[in-house]
Amino acid sequence: MIVLPATREFLTRHWSDVQVAGRVDNGVRIDNEVQGQPIWICRGQRVPWDRLWPQLKRLA
Repeated sequence: MIVLPATREFLTRHWSDVQVAGRVDNGVRIDNEVQGQPIWICRGQRVPWDRLWPQLKRLA
């Protein structure tokens, strides 16, 4: 699963392996709410999708 934006603390509750794959760069040096945020790769889902999705969709 690729997730952004989110905190490591939130993600490690739901996946066993959480790593930063990179950071958001809009390429035009505009400082906004996502510029510089980590792009997370998450593996080893701990929670079934029917319980996880309601929490994830609130991040958007």
